[in-house]
Amino acid sequence: MADSAIPDIRSLSILIESLKTLLDEEFLHLGSKDLDTVESIQERKMSLMEELGNLWSSYLEASSSSNENLPVKKEFQSKLIDCRDKHIRNDLLLKKQLEITKNLIQVITNRSNDQVNIYNRLGRIS
Repeated sequence: MADSAIPDIRSLSILIESLKTLLDEEFLHLGSKDLDTVESIQERKMSLMEELGNLWSSYLEASSSSNENLPVKKEFQSKLIDCRDKHIRNDLLLKKQLEITKNLIQVITNRSNDQVNIYNRLGRIS
């Protein structure tokens, strides 16, 4: 697995670092509630993850017969776990923001319903 694996290793390293950077960028924009940018990041993230998944699969197939790049493989796995943790962190932040928004809508909706129910069917104040 000498020369043919070198480009795959470099490409994997670049893709993993790009994903980590993109996940950090996503977190910042989620925190500032810049939803337009978050949406554009999703498209880039999905494309990057697909490319990374394909390259990772081919790397694993090529390296499965040999243990010569085991340290590199473990390093990549560690970085991918870091990416997964960043993704989970972003997901938790997004879910929390959605919950807050949902609660605000519920408060506003209940207030509106209370105001509507002030009058009875005859149009008199209840």
